Amino acid sequence: MKKLFAFIFALILIACGNRSQHPTIVTTIFPLYVMALNITDGSQWQIVNIAPEGHHHQLTPANLRAIEAASFIISNGIGEPFMERIQQLYPHIPVINAGFGIEAIPYTGTHHHDDDEDDDHDDHADELWLNEHFWLSVPLARLQVRNITEQLLRLDSANAEIYLANAVRYDAVLEHLHLILSDTFAPFYGRRIMTFHDAFPYFARDYGFEIIDTISHEADSEISPGRIIELVNLLKDNPDIVLFAERFYPSAAAQLIAREAGRELFELDSAISGGNDPINSYVAAMLFNRDVIARAMAAAY
Repeated sequence: MKKLFAFIFALILIACGNRSQHPTIVTTIFPLYVMALNITDGSQWQIVNIAPEGHHHQLTPANLRAIEAASFIISNGIGEPFMERIQQLYPHIPVINAGFGIEAIPYTGTHHHDDDEDDDHDDHADELWLNEHFWLSVPLARLQVRNITEQLLRLDSANAEIYLANAVRYDAVLEHLHLILSDTFAPFYGRRIMTFHDAFPYFARDYGFEIIDTISHEADSEISPGRIIELVNLLKDNPDIVLFAERFYPSAAAQLIAREAGRELFELDSAISGGNDPINSYVAAMLFNRDVIARAMAAAY
Protein backbone atom coordinates (compact mmCIF):
# COMPACT_ATOMS: atom_id res chain seq x y z
CA MET A 1 0.00 0.00 0.00
CA LYS A 2 2.83 2.40 0.82
CA LYS A 3 4.36 1.69 -2.58
CA LEU A 4 1.03 2.44 -4.25
CA PHE A 5 0.71 5.80 -2.45
CA ALA A 6 4.31 6.62 -3.32
CA PHE A 7 3.64 5.82 -6.98
CA ILE A 8 0.51 8.00 -7.08
CA PHE A 9 2.33 10.86 -5.36
CA ALA A 10 5.15 10.59 -7.91
CA LEU A 11 2.64 10.82 -10.75
CA ILE A 12 1.12 13.94 -9.19
CA LEU A 13 4.53 15.56 -8.92
CA ILE A 14 5.32 14.72 -12.54
CA ALA A 15 1.98 16.12 -13.70
CA CYS A 16 2.47 19.32 -11.72
CA GLY A 17 6.00 19.65 -13.03
CA ASN A 18 4.86 19.25 -16.62
CA ARG A 19 2.12 21.81 -16.09
CA SER A 20 4.55 24.38 -14.72
CA GLN A 21 7.02 23.78 -17.55
CA HIS A 22 4.38 24.19 -20.26
CA PRO A 23 1.61 26.48 -19.00
CA THR A 24 -1.26 26.41 -21.45
CA ILE A 25 -4.09 28.68 -22.53
CA VAL A 26 -6.81 26.99 -24.57
CA THR A 27 -8.79 28.90 -27.21
CA THR A 28 -12.08 27.67 -28.60
CA ILE A 29 -11.78 28.94 -32.19
CA PHE A 30 -8.93 29.90 -34.49
CA PRO A 31 -9.49 33.70 -34.54
CA LEU A 32 -9.15 33.75 -30.74
CA TYR A 33 -6.01 31.64 -31.07
CA VAL A 34 -4.51 34.36 -33.28
CA MET A 35 -5.46 37.07 -30.79
CA ALA A 36 -3.98 35.09 -27.90
CA LEU A 37 -0.75 34.52 -29.82
CA ASN A 38 -0.39 38.25 -30.36
CA ILE A 39 -1.26 39.23 -26.78
CA THR A 40 0.98 36.64 -25.09
CA ASP A 41 3.91 36.82 -27.52
CA GLY A 42 7.14 36.71 -25.53
CA SER A 43 5.56 35.14 -22.46
CA GLN A 44 5.79 31.55 -21.24
CA TRP A 45 2.31 30.58 -22.44
CA GLN A 46 1.62 27.84 -24.93
CA ILE A 47 -1.60 28.53 -26.85
CA VAL A 48 -3.69 25.54 -27.94
CA ASN A 49 -6.78 25.82 -30.14
CA ILE A 50 -9.34 23.05 -29.78
CA ALA A 51 -12.19 23.72 -32.24
CA PRO A 52 -11.13 24.25 -35.85
CA GLU A 53 -14.72 23.51 -36.95
CA GLY A 54 -16.16 26.31 -34.80
CA HIS A 55 -19.56 25.65 -33.24
CA HIS A 56 -19.89 22.31 -35.09
CA HIS A 57 -16.93 20.94 -33.19
CA GLN A 58 -17.27 17.76 -31.16
CA LEU A 59 -14.88 17.51 -28.24
CA THR A 60 -12.18 14.88 -28.68
CA PRO A 61 -10.04 13.08 -26.10
CA ALA A 62 -7.10 15.25 -27.20
CA ASN A 63 -9.22 18.36 -26.57
CA LEU A 64 -10.10 17.17 -23.08
CA ARG A 65 -6.45 16.47 -22.27
CA ALA A 66 -5.50 19.96 -23.45
CA ILE A 67 -8.28 21.58 -21.43
CA GLU A 68 -7.42 19.59 -18.32
CA ALA A 69 -3.86 20.93 -18.48
CA ALA A 70 -4.94 24.51 -19.20
CA SER A 71 -4.76 27.43 -16.81
CA PHE A 72 -7.33 29.50 -18.71
CA ILE A 73 -9.83 29.07 -21.55
CA ILE A 74 -10.54 31.88 -24.02
CA SER A 75 -14.10 31.66 -25.38
CA ASN A 76 -15.97 33.62 -28.03
CA GLY A 77 -18.94 33.97 -25.68
CA ILE A 78 -21.60 32.63 -28.09
CA GLY A 79 -21.75 30.02 -30.85
CA GLU A 80 -19.93 27.35 -28.84
CA PRO A 81 -22.38 24.73 -27.56
CA PHE A 82 -19.46 22.55 -26.45
CA MET A 83 -18.56 25.18 -23.83
CA GLU A 84 -21.33 23.97 -21.51
CA ARG A 85 -19.76 20.52 -21.43
CA ILE A 86 -16.32 22.00 -20.82
CA GLN A 87 -17.55 24.07 -17.89
CA GLN A 88 -19.34 21.06 -16.43
CA LEU A 89 -16.17 18.97 -16.59
CA TYR A 90 -13.72 21.70 -15.57
CA PRO A 91 -15.57 24.31 -13.48
CA HIS A 92 -12.34 25.34 -11.77
CA ILE A 93 -10.69 26.64 -14.96
CA PRO A 94 -11.30 30.39 -15.49
CA VAL A 95 -13.02 31.26 -18.77
CA ILE A 96 -12.07 34.50 -20.53
CA ASN A 97 -15.07 35.80 -22.48
CA ALA A 98 -13.70 37.56 -25.55
CA GLY A 99 -17.21 38.57 -26.60
CA PHE A 100 -18.02 40.43 -23.38
CA GLY A 101 -20.06 43.56 -24.06
CA ILE A 102 -20.59 42.85 -27.77
CA GLU A 103 -24.17 43.16 -28.99
CA ALA A 104 -24.65 40.19 -31.30
CA ILE A 105 -26.60 40.42 -34.53
CA PRO A 106 -29.45 37.88 -34.70
CA TYR A 107 -29.54 35.55 -37.66
CA THR A 108 -32.19 36.77 -40.07
CA GLY A 109 -34.45 35.29 -42.72
CA THR A 110 -31.45 33.94 -44.56
CA HIS A 111 -31.68 30.78 -42.41
CA HIS A 112 -33.32 28.21 -44.68
CA HIS A 113 -34.56 24.73 -43.80
CA ASP A 114 -35.24 22.07 -46.40
CA ASP A 115 -38.77 20.70 -46.22
CA ASP A 116 -37.62 17.42 -44.74
CA GLU A 117 -35.18 18.93 -42.27
CA ASP A 118 -35.74 18.28 -38.59
CA ASP A 119 -36.73 21.59 -37.04
CA ASP A 120 -36.22 20.42 -33.48
CA HIS A 121 -33.78 22.60 -31.57
CA ASP A 122 -31.77 21.88 -28.49
CA ASP A 123 -31.33 24.09 -25.46
CA HIS A 124 -28.74 26.17 -27.34
CA ALA A 125 -31.09 27.21 -30.14
CA ASP A 126 -31.49 30.79 -28.92
CA GLU A 127 -27.74 31.19 -28.52
CA LEU A 128 -26.98 29.80 -31.96
CA TRP A 129 -29.46 32.20 -33.53
CA LEU A 130 -27.08 34.98 -32.54
CA ASN A 131 -24.30 35.46 -35.05
CA GLU A 132 -20.96 34.53 -33.52
CA HIS A 133 -18.64 35.88 -36.24
CA PHE A 134 -17.52 38.93 -34.25
CA TRP A 135 -13.92 38.74 -35.48
CA LEU A 136 -14.86 39.57 -39.08
CA SER A 137 -15.54 43.09 -37.85
CA VAL A 138 -12.16 44.67 -37.26
CA PRO A 139 -13.58 47.09 -34.64
CA LEU A 140 -15.11 44.12 -32.80
CA ALA A 141 -11.86 42.18 -33.13
CA ARG A 142 -10.15 45.11 -31.42
CA LEU A 143 -12.73 44.91 -28.63
CA GLN A 144 -12.12 41.18 -28.29
CA VAL A 145 -8.38 41.82 -27.98
CA ARG A 146 -9.07 44.36 -25.23
CA ASN A 147 -11.41 41.96 -23.45
CA ILE A 148 -8.84 39.17 -23.51
CA THR A 149 -6.07 41.50 -22.35
CA GLU A 150 -8.08 42.97 -19.47
CA GLN A 151 -9.11 39.56 -18.20
CA LEU A 152 -5.58 38.17 -18.53
CA LEU A 153 -4.26 41.11 -16.50
CA ARG A 154 -6.58 40.15 -13.65
CA LEU A 155 -5.72 36.46 -13.86
CA ASP A 156 -1.97 36.76 -14.46
CA SER A 157 -0.62 40.11 -13.29
CA ALA A 158 2.95 38.78 -13.41
CA ASN A 159 2.91 39.16 -17.20
CA ALA A 160 1.11 42.51 -17.22
CA GLU A 161 3.92 44.39 -18.94
CA ILE A 162 4.06 41.87 -21.79
CA TYR A 163 0.30 41.79 -22.26
CA LEU A 164 -0.08 45.57 -22.26
CA ALA A 165 2.77 46.19 -24.70
CA ASN A 166 1.55 43.49 -27.08
CA ALA A 167 -2.07 44.63 -26.87
CA VAL A 168 -1.14 48.24 -27.66
CA ARG A 169 0.98 47.12 -30.61
CA TYR A 170 -1.66 44.77 -32.01
CA ASP A 171 -4.46 47.29 -31.51
CA ALA A 172 -2.48 49.80 -33.59
CA VAL A 173 -2.11 47.16 -36.32
CA LEU A 174 -5.85 46.49 -36.29
CA GLU A 175 -6.71 50.20 -36.24
CA HIS A 176 -4.56 50.72 -39.34
CA LEU A 177 -6.17 47.69 -40.97
CA HIS A 178 -9.64 49.14 -40.38
CA LEU A 179 -8.60 52.42 -41.98
CA ILE A 180 -7.26 50.59 -45.02
CA LEU A 181 -10.47 48.62 -45.44
CA SER A 182 -12.66 51.68 -44.90
CA ASP A 183 -10.77 53.67 -47.52
CA THR A 184 -10.86 50.82 -50.04
CA PHE A 185 -14.56 50.07 -49.60
CA ALA A 186 -15.85 53.65 -49.42
CA PRO A 187 -16.63 53.83 -53.18
CA PHE A 188 -18.69 50.63 -52.90
CA TYR A 189 -21.03 51.79 -50.14
CA GLY A 190 -24.51 50.27 -50.52
CA ARG A 191 -23.44 47.58 -53.00
CA ARG A 192 -25.40 44.35 -52.73
CA ILE A 193 -23.76 40.99 -52.19
CA MET A 194 -24.63 37.33 -51.69
CA THR A 195 -22.36 35.37 -49.37
CA PHE A 196 -21.72 31.66 -48.92
CA HIS A 197 -22.97 31.52 -45.33
CA ASP A 198 -23.85 33.86 -42.48
CA ALA A 199 -20.28 34.83 -41.59
CA PHE A 200 -20.17 38.41 -42.83
CA PRO A 201 -22.98 40.56 -41.36
CA TYR A 202 -20.62 42.45 -39.00
CA PHE A 203 -18.18 42.98 -41.85
CA ALA A 204 -20.97 44.19 -44.14
CA ARG A 205 -22.29 46.55 -41.47
CA ASP A 206 -18.84 48.08 -40.96
CA TYR A 207 -18.14 48.74 -44.62
CA GLY A 208 -21.57 49.52 -46.06
CA PHE A 209 -22.41 46.36 -47.98
CA GLU A 210 -25.95 44.95 -48.09
CA ILE A 211 -26.16 41.17 -47.83
CA ILE A 212 -29.19 40.26 -49.93
CA ASP A 213 -29.05 36.55 -49.17
CA THR A 214 -26.74 33.69 -48.23
CA ILE A 215 -26.32 30.40 -50.05
CA SER A 216 -26.51 28.46 -46.80
CA HIS A 217 -26.99 29.32 -43.13
CA GLU A 218 -24.40 26.72 -42.12
CA ALA A 219 -21.14 26.37 -44.00
CA ASP A 220 -21.39 22.58 -44.28
CA SER A 221 -25.14 22.06 -44.67
CA GLU A 222 -26.79 20.51 -47.71
CA ILE A 223 -28.51 22.87 -50.16
CA SER A 224 -31.72 21.66 -51.75
CA PRO A 225 -32.36 21.88 -55.52
CA GLY A 226 -35.24 24.24 -54.82
CA ARG A 227 -32.98 26.56 -52.87
CA ILE A 228 -30.42 26.55 -55.68
CA ILE A 229 -33.10 27.48 -58.22
CA GLU A 230 -34.31 30.26 -55.93
CA LEU A 231 -30.83 31.78 -55.68
CA VAL A 232 -30.12 31.41 -59.40
CA ASN A 233 -33.33 33.29 -60.21
CA LEU A 234 -32.49 35.99 -57.66
CA LEU A 235 -29.12 36.57 -59.32
CA LYS A 236 -30.60 36.58 -62.82
CA ASP A 237 -33.20 39.15 -61.80
CA ASN A 238 -30.62 41.34 -59.99
CA PRO A 239 -27.43 41.68 -62.05
CA ASP A 240 -25.92 44.08 -59.51
CA ILE A 241 -25.61 41.41 -56.78
CA VAL A 242 -22.04 40.14 -56.44
CA LEU A 243 -21.64 36.47 -55.49
CA PHE A 244 -19.08 35.27 -52.94
CA ALA A 245 -18.05 31.84 -51.70
CA GLU A 246 -15.49 31.19 -48.96
CA ARG A 247 -12.03 29.73 -48.94
CA PHE A 248 -11.58 26.43 -47.07
CA TYR A 249 -15.25 25.49 -47.47
CA PRO A 250 -16.83 23.26 -50.15
CA SER A 251 -17.84 25.45 -53.08
CA ALA A 252 -19.65 23.03 -55.42
CA ALA A 253 -23.08 24.57 -54.71
CA ALA A 254 -21.75 28.11 -55.12
CA GLN A 255 -20.04 27.14 -58.37
CA LEU A 256 -23.26 25.59 -59.66
CA ILE A 257 -25.27 28.70 -58.76
CA ALA A 258 -22.71 30.97 -60.41
CA ARG A 259 -22.63 28.84 -63.55
CA GLU A 260 -26.43 28.63 -63.87
CA ALA A 261 -26.81 32.37 -63.24
CA GLY A 262 -23.97 33.25 -65.61
CA ARG A 263 -22.05 35.02 -62.88
CA GLU A 264 -18.46 35.16 -61.75
CA LEU A 265 -17.76 33.65 -58.33
CA PHE A 266 -15.33 35.27 -55.89
CA GLU A 267 -13.95 33.75 -52.67
CA LEU A 268 -13.66 35.49 -49.31
CA ASP A 269 -11.61 34.40 -46.30
CA SER A 270 -13.44 34.08 -42.97
CA ALA A 271 -10.10 33.98 -41.08
CA ILE A 272 -10.57 30.46 -39.73
CA SER A 273 -7.16 29.15 -40.81
CA GLY A 274 -3.67 30.56 -40.63
CA GLY A 275 -1.35 28.45 -42.73
CA ASN A 276 2.30 28.72 -41.78
CA ASP A 277 2.06 32.18 -40.18
CA PRO A 278 -0.85 32.10 -37.73
CA ILE A 279 0.19 35.13 -35.69
CA ASN A 280 -0.23 37.39 -38.75
CA SER A 281 -3.01 35.40 -40.42
CA TYR A 282 -5.94 37.59 -39.39
CA VAL A 283 -4.51 40.71 -41.00
CA ALA A 284 -3.52 38.69 -44.07
CA ALA A 285 -7.06 37.29 -44.39
CA MET A 286 -8.68 40.71 -44.16
CA LEU A 287 -6.29 42.20 -46.71
CA PHE A 288 -7.05 39.24 -48.96
CA ASN A 289 -10.75 40.13 -48.63
CA ARG A 290 -10.00 43.76 -49.47
CA ASP A 291 -8.33 42.75 -52.72
CA VAL A 292 -11.01 40.22 -53.67
CA ILE A 293 -13.90 42.62 -53.02
CA ALA A 294 -12.22 45.48 -54.89
CA ARG A 295 -11.67 43.17 -57.86
CA ALA A 296 -15.23 41.81 -57.65
CA MET A 297 -16.80 45.27 -57.57
CA ALA A 298 -14.69 46.43 -60.48
CA ALA A 299 -15.77 43.41 -62.50
CA ALA A 300 -19.45 43.80 -61.64
CA TYR A 301 -19.91 47.47 -62.40
